[in-house]
Amino acid sequence: MHRTFALMVLVALVAAAVPASAQDEKMFDVNIGAGFTIPYSDAKDNFGTAGNFQIGGIFNVTPTVGIQAEYFYNKFGSKDLPASTTISIPLTVHHSMHDGDFNVIVSMPLKDRKAAPYGLAGMGVYHDIVNVTTPSVGLASVCDPWLLICYPTLVPVDQIVGERSNTAFGINFGGGVNIKVGERGKFYAEVRYIHTYGPSFTNAAGTSVTANGNYFPFTFGFKF
Repeated sequence: MHRTFALMVLVALVAAAVPASAQDEKMFDVNIGAGFTIPYSDAKDNFGTAGNFQIGGIFNVTPTVGIQAEYFYNKFGSKDLPASTTISIPLTVHHSMHDGDFNVIVSMPLKDRKAAPYGLAGMGVYHDIVNVTTPSVGLASVCDPWLLICYPTLVPVDQIVGERSNTAFGINFGGGVNIKVGERGKFYAEVRYIHTYGPSFTNAAGTSVTANGNYFPFTFGFKF
């Protein structure tokens, strides 16, 4: 009985010793956001600007460090590619990307501030889907790694038109700002750099080319 009472007193003393700001910190946040993604480097030549959506959960290990698990979706605008030295017919490309990320977030506690910055970095699995269409008929050749297609010899067109996909690892890092909304909510604005590792092909000239992707997503949303 005495030991139980002593334990209860000890717990009460420890709780009283914890700063009020630490007690107010939530252990878990949900983030939901949307925005736009700009393809960069070789990817921008094949894909248009995307709309993006993200939803995730953040486990706050400390008031300044969190672990995030997140689903991120990008739907890129279709883009017309004219015939060239690597593509013998005009194509219209449609591209979407699904990914699951695990990130470490380092942030400045809001406390009495209206806004506080944060940074993040992590890695994930990225699933790219590319739909390719063409108004042409007959025989053609195409070898462009960013379209996930390589037929360096003449083939029937109906083998080129269709859906291709690729799943690979990628990395992302960036930062943003949290803005206090009400007692517990936050509005956030962030920008990231995403690099994905794509497949490699050997084109008709015997050159090895790789479809690594580079993207800059800008996202705005809420954490609660």
